[in-house]
Amino acid sequence: MSNENPDFEGWTLEDTVQRVGDPLRPALEQRLIVLGRLGSPHADLSYFPLADLPDEFRFSQMLAIGQAEAICAGTDVFDLRIFPVLKAPNVDRLLLDVPLKTAFDLHIIGDPEVERLGTIAVSDCAKLADVYFAGEGQMRYWPLDSDSLLEIGELEEHGEYFQYYPTARTHAASLALRDRLDALIGLLRRRIYCVEGDPFRAADPRVIPESHWLRPALWFDLKTGDVVQERDWGEDEVDYHRFEDGRQDYAVRWRATMLIRTGQTSQHVRNIHAVTKPNQAKPKRIETKASSEKQCKAWLEAEMAASPNDPRQLRPEWLREAKGRWPDLSERAFDRVWAASILKTGAAAWSAPGPRNRSK
Repeated sequence: MSNENPDFEGWTLEDTVQRVGDPLRPALEQRLIVLGRLGSPHADLSYFPLADLPDEFRFSQMLAIGQAEAICAGTDVFDLRIFPVLKAPNVDRLLLDVPLKTAFDLHIIGDPEVERLGTIAVSDCAKLADVYFAGEGQMRYWPLDSDSLLEIGELEEHGEYFQYYPTARTHAASLALRDRLDALIGLLRRRIYCVEGDPFRAADPRVIPESHWLRPALWFDLKTGDVVQERDWGEDEVDYHRFEDGRQDYAVRWRATMLIRTGQTSQHVRNIHAVTKPNQAKPKRIETKASSEKQCKAWLEAEMAASPNDPRQLRPEWLREAKGRWPDLSERAFDRVWAASILKTGAAAWSAPGPRNRSK
């Protein structure tokens, strides 16, 4: 069930209930995408952005073959198809340019099926909380190769000494986690999206080259949002200071990474239109949960976490860069997220006046 095959047909409503429980909350949060045929079983598929239709859309309580599975503004909806965001046929219209960390948090680790199966897996093995549950103990470095991700989800070392015994339920969770990562990498390989960031090496481009996704040797720093790669230690490993989170094993390649639309479109999206309220002139582009202010906050937090003692430039320069990324962001909104990000990350040096060290 990989997004390398774009013909994934989605889940029925019954499938979705079995996989995630109640689909309404994640659909309202736009972590699940709902398609269906409005008014007739033979109509073209429509997209129902439930966050914009909270009072107009409801799922049917009783399901029967050939009958409506939902109602939208008093009109029956047939043949519901429900998708994880990264596997939806209209995915190229769903995500505005968002921090890669936001996409990872919401649509890989925070995918509703992964979330549910991960909770069940943790009940079988408490150690897996480091994989599936957000918090200080969560695994910091994540491989961008799905085979390695499967090993992490299952834990390579198990048995009595490690207090971990894999079960069918831990395996199901790891397969779902791997599938969502495959979906993201598939979008990058097909150039529906690309990843852009601030290169740490002078010779690297801002957009991570496509070849890196064909044979992914990169890792993702879930704490900072950086894309990193494993260090080639040679004979220096024994002499290097070691950190509890393993940061000494990785070298930063790109900071402040963003998932950016390329303009490439899926062949399946052309006949899918978004259903909107009657007083809306045209469909809105959908942000997952992240407004420009939230995106800016995630970006600043990643920058501050990566360099808490060296802001590298003055606040007006950060504002100018933020306005370039999100033109609709007001200065007042920037002031709010600037202060909140400093408070959250503890990067007090970012609030200090005076010149900055501009060395990278």
